[in-house]
Amino acid sequence: MHVVRRQLLILTAVVLVACSPTLSQPTSTTRTPVPGATLAPPSNLLAANAALAFIEVINKQDYARAFDMLSTSAKGKVKDVSGLRREYLNTHDTATVITATYQLRGGLIVSGSTATAGITGAWQTGLFGPLSVTGTLMLEAENATWRVKWNRDAMMTGLVSGTLVLDRDDPQRGNIFSADGVALAGQGFSSQLGVVPGKIVSPQQENEILALLNRLTNLPIADIKAKYQKAQPDWFVPIAIVSQERLTRNSDQIGRYAALVAQQTPARTYADGNVAPHVVGYVGAISAQALPYYQGLGYSGDELVGVTGIEVGMNDELGGRPGGKLEFRPTRGSPQVIARRDKIEGKDVTLTIQAVLQTQVQAIIGKTRGAIVVTNPRDGAILAMASGPAYSLNDVTQISSEAGKLLNDPNRPLVNRAVQAYPPGSVFKPVTFAAALAEDLTRPDEGFFDPGYWDGLGANYRQTCWLSGGHGALNLTEGLSASCNPVFYTLGKRLNEKNPFLLSQYAKQFGFGVRAGLDIGGEAAGLVPNPDWKKAARGEGWVTGDNVNFAIGQGFLLVTPVQVAQMTGGIANNGVLFKTWLVSKISEIEGGKPQVIGPPAPSKINISPEVIRAIQQGMIGVTTNTKIGTAENKFRSFDYYYVGDKLFAGPLAVTATGVVSTSRAVSATQRAVLPLPVAQRGTARKLIVAGKTGTAQAPGVRDLPFAWFTGYAPADNPQIAVTVMLENIGEGSTFAAPLARQVFEAYFGLPIVDVPPDPKPR
Repeated sequence: MHVVRRQLLILTAVVLVACSPTLSQPTSTTRTPVPGATLAPPSNLLAANAALAFIEVINKQDYARAFDMLSTSAKGKVKDVSGLRREYLNTHDTATVITATYQLRGGLIVSGSTATAGITGAWQTGLFGPLSVTGTLMLEAENATWRVKWNRDAMMTGLVSGTLVLDRDDPQRGNIFSADGVALAGQGFSSQLGVVPGKIVSPQQENEILALLNRLTNLPIADIKAKYQKAQPDWFVPIAIVSQERLTRNSDQIGRYAALVAQQTPARTYADGNVAPHVVGYVGAISAQALPYYQGLGYSGDELVGVTGIEVGMNDELGGRPGGKLEFRPTRGSPQVIARRDKIEGKDVTLTIQAVLQTQVQAIIGKTRGAIVVTNPRDGAILAMASGPAYSLNDVTQISSEAGKLLNDPNRPLVNRAVQAYPPGSVFKPVTFAAALAEDLTRPDEGFFDPGYWDGLGANYRQTCWLSGGHGALNLTEGLSASCNPVFYTLGKRLNEKNPFLLSQYAKQFGFGVRAGLDIGGEAAGLVPNPDWKKAARGEGWVTGDNVNFAIGQGFLLVTPVQVAQMTGGIANNGVLFKTWLVSKISEIEGGKPQVIGPPAPSKINISPEVIRAIQQGMIGVTTNTKIGTAENKFRSFDYYYVGDKLFAGPLAVTATGVVSTSRAVSATQRAVLPLPVAQRGTARKLIVAGKTGTAQAPGVRDLPFAWFTGYAPADNPQIAVTVMLENIGEGSTFAAPLARQVFEAYFGLPIVDVPPDPKPR
């Protein structure tokens, strides 16, 4: 269903679109006189100059000077400067005029003390494009001075007795669907509270109405009054969307004033408001900054448009484009259509998000400040994106106390943390690992020794390992599994000695430093530092210590969870990296062949298959190496095996009573997982997670670090990649890895378990 809106302006008009000859301009020796120049006697040339001067100030929208040029009788009709301004603005608003330029056309006809000049108006309209109109400007000699005897014919010939009418035909906004068919956003109706200015009976009543509207909408009184001040007396001026519950509760007070009217208006509805709010986004009023853009598309300015998320990123597709008919209706005779444009209906948008998994992931992150991104590593499709704490879209699409709370909440629930930039810490180490191997600066079996510190920059610049006492002897691949800082300090120094730009070049190959290009707005590009950046941004030279910090994901480096998810997908996908994406299909509301949108073209990371395999082995060790794996204790009881395509529980996932251990369930639809039959233990294939933990120092001295985990599974045939980032909470292995495990459990239909506590420090 579509909504037709009509704006009526009681103006007389006859529109002529035929071209007319223009008035010959005065010779170069003639100067435009100051308005009101005395004539003795009046001359044709000075009448023409007076007309030209008036047109000049009208084109500049200098209505104060234009009003001064009017004759006494004309001033009496328009009353004041605002009256003249209103005449032009009302006409232009009705025709959706963005810019208007007038010029004299033809000859000036002087008859004694009166003169008449033809006018051509070039209107650039938002709804209909360019329009050419004609008008008539009249002048009269008053006290030996040519004055403009203005009437509405100066805008259009005949604007004295007819009516200019704009019939708007607004499109229906498209729906947003999840990949599994859930309507995440659709069109419905809500209650719009507004004012009919002409029904306000006194200044005292106006103050009472303003106070009531302020209380009901939380809008400043000045803003409310500004909405209807320039409106015609009989217009309904919408003030705000107000919940039906609030209208009912205050119906007695609202009913006291005939000027207050509640109307049903098209509105956005959401799937309980809580499914992927940061991805779906919400609609709102057109901002002052965006108004010129939307007016250029033919919007009136009071429509609801996308503000965040897919609602804004795909607004052109979802919102369609308004149409309508501009018509002149004379007092007598048939209406004349001046311009017409068909509307373009909005389109439905289908996302890659899976609503069921999205709901589970949101429950897993809960109110914790952070983000979880779940992707398909084979094509980069985002299966779930949760930012915590979440919010309900229903609380921001209507004026409510909840909306104010969200805006003022110090936890910033409206921010999509999945696309914000943070220091990554050790989840960046696979990039350093890849760069050093690809540049032949190390090999997977190279031996290192970690005493708990590293003096590669000199004893005065000692760096420490996160593990007190160090990891002792280990090779490069084990260094990745253990996230051993001294190993990566060494690699960072070697890379810098070969070329201080190398690490940044590899980081960009893995997708860092560039936006993924998601259609949700607000996405940060992050920061990949190099010597040129540091010189330009900080006025300082690059030093070895910069690359050493860079190598462990600290220093100036900033990344988004979405970018880390891309990196992880590239590793899981054997060096073929897809940018993440969210929109899979665009469809006509009323059916028809949909436009299928596949993944962006992938890029190939310039490293050998051997290097990729070494990274993968190091990440498998993170969750499986019982001696040094930083997340092994969190995945030890993640003990599941495939027999064919069915999962069974291994001994570590089964309690003494033979029941699969579970602490809580995120989804009531999770299937039962039976213990692995003894006879099939030899042929079963274990479900292994390959991962990487990260603990990134926060900028504040007293701030707790950011906790990271990123990984994919099954390690031998990846179906899913999971990235978790939690703000200012502590170690990645302690806080992020358990949530990642629960996401894997949700995806594979396994029981959601609370993982064991951290072991005692070694």
